Amino acid sequence: TFAAGELFKSITILVANDQALESDEAFTVKLSAPSGATIATATATATIKNDDVAPTIGISIDTDTQAEGDSGYTPYVFRVTRSGAVGGESKVVWTAKGATATGISSAVAGDFVGGVLPTGTLTFAASQTEQLVTVLVASDVTVEGNEAFDVALSAPVSASLNTTATT
Repeated sequence: TFAAGELFKSITILVANDQALESDEAFTVKLSAPSGATIATATATATIKNDDVAPTIGISIDTDTQAEGDSGYTPYVFRVTRSGAVGGESKVVWTAKGATATGISSAVAGDFVGGVLPTGTLTFAASQTEQLVTVLVASDVTVEGNEAFDVALSAPVSASLNTTATT
């Protein structure tokens, strides 16, 4: 309602903040049903700019060197963390692979459960910031040098990567 002599009014629309990765969004305000006046311009469109950036996913390990053991399996636990705008779902693929370094022999598939290099996909739900990946290494009584393997992250969806851990 305009008072006599009043030339303009403001309309305030509050937009909720979130951490969801999304495209910019537009909305329109439409004036209608004037009384005692005519409408010169009936609609105005505004754009809500997305201000969230893709979260970052990284990997680390607390204990990177362990004795192999003579029977069963030795678990290596990798911590995969997600930070930043975690309001939506993200995915990442993890893969164990043989590594080489000076003085360290490369782990082979036979050192893992079923003789296969393990791999998998992690799905982070909205607001979830951490998951664990457990890689089981087969124990044996073979006299051998130290062995190494990497767990690498790849193919992020709705995220970016920041590191790879080695054991």
